[in-house]
Amino acid sequence: MSWLVSWLLFRPLFYSVLYGVPLLGFWVASSLAAYLGGPHWIPWAAGLLMFPVLPGLWELHAWGHQKPNTKPWFTLVDRIGMRTFTVGLLFLSVMLYLYPQSAFVSLSTRGDWMLDDVKDPRIASARPYLFQAAGAVEWLYQATKTNPYKAHIDPEARQRAEEATKQLQLEIAQRAVAEKRKPEQNQADQIDGVEQRKEGTQTAKTNGTDERNEHANKLQQNKHVGERKENGRTAGQSHSLQGHQTQIAKGDQIAQGNGDSTTTAQKDHTDSSNQQESNQKQHKTDPSGQNDLIEKGSNQTAKQSHSEVNSQKGQTSVSHQNKKASLIGNPSVKWPWPGGALHPLVSQMPASAEASIDGVAHYIADREPDPVLRIKALHDYVADRIAYDSESYYAHNIPPQDAEIIFKKRKGVCAGYANLMSALAAAIGEQVIVVSGDSRSRADDKLTGSGHAWNAARIGNRWCLLDACWDAGFVTPEKGFTKCYKSDYLLPPAEVMIQDHFPEQQDWQLLSKPLSQGDFLRQPMLRPGFQAADLQLIVPRRACTESGPEAMVIVKNPDNYWLMADLQQDGKNISVSCDPTNSETAQLICAIPGKGTYRFNVFLNKSPDRSSSYEFIGCVEFVNR
Repeated sequence: MSWLVSWLLFRPLFYSVLYGVPLLGFWVASSLAAYLGGPHWIPWAAGLLMFPVLPGLWELHAWGHQKPNTKPWFTLVDRIGMRTFTVGLLFLSVMLYLYPQSAFVSLSTRGDWMLDDVKDPRIASARPYLFQAAGAVEWLYQATKTNPYKAHIDPEARQRAEEATKQLQLEIAQRAVAEKRKPEQNQADQIDGVEQRKEGTQTAKTNGTDERNEHANKLQQNKHVGERKENGRTAGQSHSLQGHQTQIAKGDQIAQGNGDSTTTAQKDHTDSSNQQESNQKQHKTDPSGQNDLIEKGSNQTAKQSHSEVNSQKGQTSVSHQNKKASLIGNPSVKWPWPGGALHPLVSQMPASAEASIDGVAHYIADREPDPVLRIKALHDYVADRIAYDSESYYAHNIPPQDAEIIFKKRKGVCAGYANLMSALAAAIGEQVIVVSGDSRSRADDKLTGSGHAWNAARIGNRWCLLDACWDAGFVTPEKGFTKCYKSDYLLPPAEVMIQDHFPEQQDWQLLSKPLSQGDFLRQPMLRPGFQAADLQLIVPRRACTESGPEAMVIVKNPDNYWLMADLQQDGKNISVSCDPTNSETAQLICAIPGKGTYRFNVFLNKSPDRSSSYEFIGCVEFVNR
């Protein structure tokens, strides 16, 4: 009987494995088609071949060549199932071999294609499980992708990064233990409070019993002293009345005090409400709170004095989306940084101070006491003095990127920028390390992006992120490197940096809840300028979306900036009509000319003039099949 039960339990598992493998093969093929823009019929044709066409033909061939009077070992259903498993396993292996990276990316971004038009929330809730299943092939993605810049990190910088990683992991573990102890401590405090209340109640009961016993003894004594009874009673009544009057007086004082306190609290609440209404009215008058700041920042020059930089601290208003955060170590300085000026020490640095890395670092350290502005000065020096080596980048031939070489040549790629930043900081005892990982930019023609290197800096007791390379300018195949200093990637919030920078080691995301590789690939590719302008992406919420003949992006635009869009395919711009808009709920619509995958780029213009220049702030992909 036990063997029968075991067999009945084994059969469903046996068949689920046999037919599950070809189903996985179909899922990979259909997700690749959805991600790459392939025709719908290709994955369905592959699915029919895996079952029942090829297994059926295989069975017919075996039946035709079967020897007479030979009894098969397995039933027809078992044979068909095992042949289906073999065909499906072969197909899945070939797909993963040919598309090791695209398979994971397609499953992580478009693996839920079958739920696109599903309205039932119970069925749509299957999405997280599909994406968790996609994570099963992440190892293949990690094993086959390379970061060419990781090998160019200086040995000293690599060692500093390893030590900092251990330090960060220890701090994370300590915070986790502290967070775990908080509920236990709160529970212990509650228990102590209950015990104290019990002890207080018991003490009150004991005191009450003692008082009643004492009162009974006094009555007994008064009973035996007849001649003093009346006087004793009179004295007791007088004393009781006097005590009662005293209690009433004290009660009035307490009530009066509480009344004053309540009146004061109500007054404070009213004042606070009035102040809040006043602030709201002021906010409505100037929703962005940045008009004066932007105007002042645009008029700054490289000759700005150190006192002028300090006077700008705190001018940037706090965003209603909490994207403009106080910088670590200096709550008066906000991100995004006001204006676009270099630190005065960098713009006015004499040539004699630039003889060596140590000379530059100590020139800055000796003159800038503020730890945040000191990191800014180092960042500004690297971003301003080093040009991007676009020739080596496009030739895929990266020369050595040692800090000393980059300092002398004044040219390098991302690893060179990061190495020099780390070396400058180390020369003056600042803790700045090199972080390697993936990044996504407008120049990348793939959703996965490419390898990259940037920095993490410790200011006070906290870590923050920066990328001097991406703040130096931009590159194009036609013009090469174009110098254009900015501070978008200078100590932004970790939630902003993770939009286009994904570190190899999860801890350097510096997020309370780190993102997985699939989470990073699914999110739209937004630049810091998007968050700095208080924009919010409403539609789509994913990096890759299937569309029809029109692609539409909806953006919440509270400050009524001008927004514009264009389309690209295979890295080439397409001439289509995408009219600018400054609506509070901006709808950017571009007509898709044909089948395929298109990149939808969004641009921002903060000037009231719609014809002024626009900056790139993000992109998503649309697939028209």
